[in-house]
Amino acid sequence: MADTSTKVLYYLLITCWSMFVIMIFFVEHLLWGCIVGGFSVLGMISLGRIILVDREDRHHR
Repeated sequence: MADTSTKVLYYLLITCWSMFVIMIFFVEHLLWGCIVGGFSVLGMISLGRIILVDREDRHHR
């Protein structure tokens, strides 16, 4: 039982450390990616809302 728990602990530590290292290496790229992705998602949501509203208006007429 202790063997598996220690393995899981080591796995979690390695995963957290690798994610931390990746964040340090690509923080600038991630920042720009988040900005661009956020704007694109916002644009897609606004376009989807416009399309849905347009469809609803046509349906009601």
